Amino acid sequence: MHRVAIVRGFVGGALALFLFVGGTCEVGVHYCSEDCDPCVQVCHCTTACPHTLALDFQDAYGLHGHVVLLDRRADGTWTRAYGGMIGLTLDRALGRGEHDARAIELFARNVVVANPEPFGDESDWEFVDLARTSNGLVLTFEARGPSDHSLVFLFDRAGSVVEIAVHGRS
Repeated sequence: MHRVAIVRGFVGGALALFLFVGGTCEVGVHYCSEDCDPCVQVCHCTTACPHTLALDFQDAYGLHGHVVLLDRRADGTWTRAYGGMIGLTLDRALGRGEHDARAIELFARNVVVANPEPFGDESDWEFVDLARTSNGLVLTFEARGPSDHSLVFLFDRAGSVVEIAVHGRS
């Protein structure tokens, strides 16, 4: 019995020494859109380092199973609305809990990065406003430069994206 305790102690000590000397691997704790290996360093990326557990960047921020509606008006303005997204939520991408304005903006920017075809380059958009309503959140970006385009994210109270709308003028 005493011999088993000594062996367990030795194995536990060797494992602790191995982890201490070898560093700890935080696989699944942080995911970064940049080249960042969580087994070598703790990921603190300049763009975002959300908590996605087993998800990859495209799973966390990509548009999956969505519907696109286009509304062209006689005055030359138009709206392209993306709705019915599956799994595009703050909690799924960033982890459960409260999300401050900066985290919500980074989430929206990562959605743009993950979906360049419909939204263009992330650097094309400038954050304008985050408004809390009784039904959720409205986050607005405006196009940088001479364009009068805007990009609006609508979230429900639970932090799920309900709609993403791109407004513009032809």
